[in-house]
Amino acid sequence: MADAKSTPDLWLGTWALGGKGVSGTVKHSKALIDAAYQYGIRHIDTAFFYGNGQAHDTIANAIKNQRSHWHICEKVGLRWASRNRVIHSGSLDAIIHDCQVALRRLRTDYIDTLMLHWPDPHCNLATSIDGLQACVDRGYAQHWGLGNLADTQLHHLINYPNTVYQLEHNCIIDNSAQLYKTHQHAYNLVFSPLANGWLANPNHLHQAIPKSDRRARHPIYTQPSYRAACQDFHANTTTPIEDALRWVIQTPTVHGLILGPRSPEHLHQLILATAGL
Repeated sequence: MADAKSTPDLWLGTWALGGKGVSGTVKHSKALIDAAYQYGIRHIDTAFFYGNGQAHDTIANAIKNQRSHWHICEKVGLRWASRNRVIHSGSLDAIIHDCQVALRRLRTDYIDTLMLHWPDPHCNLATSIDGLQACVDRGYAQHWGLGNLADTQLHHLINYPNTVYQLEHNCIIDNSAQLYKTHQHAYNLVFSPLANGWLANPNHLHQAIPKSDRRARHPIYTQPSYRAACQDFHANTTTPIEDALRWVIQTPTVHGLILGPRSPEHLHQLILATAGL
C-alpha cells in the first residue's frame, strides 16, 4: 500500500458537497462526481459529519450504478452537535455505530477504507483502533486508517502496516517530516494542497470569512506567521494553483492527493493545473 509512486493518486474530496461549514453549497454535486469519473478519478473521500449526512446522500445517488468502480474512504469519529459544534466520537461503540449509519446512507454493503478522522482526546487511540478493526472483522470495511496524528502517536501506524494515513500538507503547513516517518508503513493521503483556498487566490486573504466557515479557523487565517508565509508565496508566483499543487505532488512520500473542488468547472481547473506536473 505504501509503494513508491511517480505521481500521487488523485482523490475527490467531498466536504463541500454537504453545504455545511463552507460559504455556499454545491448546486450540481452529481455533475461534479460524474466529472471526476470522466477524468479517471476513482477514489472518493468523505466523512460521517460532512453536511450532516448530505454528502453521503449525494455520493450514493451519483455512484449507485458504478459502486464497484469507486474506492470510498469514509472518516468517522466526529459528529455535529448543537449550536453548530463538532464533537469527537472515537469510542469503540461510537465508531461501529457511525460506520453502520454511513453504510446505510451510502447505500453500500462495504466501505473500502474506514478512517478515524481525528484522535478523540477523551478516548485512548488504541480503543478507537479496536473499533476500526471490529468494523473490518464484521465485513463493514476492507481496510482502516488514521488521520491527523500527533508525532507521539505515529507508532500506531508502524505497529499496523498497510494502513492509510491522512493529514494536511501544503507549502505553508509542511508535514514532510511526518510523511517521511510514515511512508514505508502507510499509504500517505494528503488533503488541503491549496490550504483551503488561501494558496489559490491572494484576494482570499483580504476577504471576511463567516464564523460558520471552517476556513475562519484555519491557521493561515488565524496565525500571523502562516498568513505572512502565504502572502510571500503569492508575491513570488504568477501561477499559484499550479505552483502549490506542484509542491505537493513532488513530495516523494505522498501517495494520494485529495482535491476539493466546488463545481465541475473548478475540478476542470485543478485537473489542468496538475497536468504535466
